[in-house]
Amino acid sequence: MIALGCAHPAKFPEAVERATGIRPVLPPALGDLLGRRERITALPNDIGAVTRFIRAHSRQGAAA
Repeated sequence: MIALGCAHPAKFPEAVERATGIRPVLPPALGDLLGRRERITALPNDIGAVTRFIRAHSRQGAAA
């Protein structure tokens, strides 16, 4: 399984605080972060399909 995603450190404040000693604050623009809909895309077990998906949905790939 490949899971791609990124999260603001403030989504996991306890873990970040334990690791760094700093408790991150969620920026106002992300205030609804924990209530947002999760999006999942199932792809076939094929490296070409995964590569094409990443290229098509990345900022660099979309601009290229």
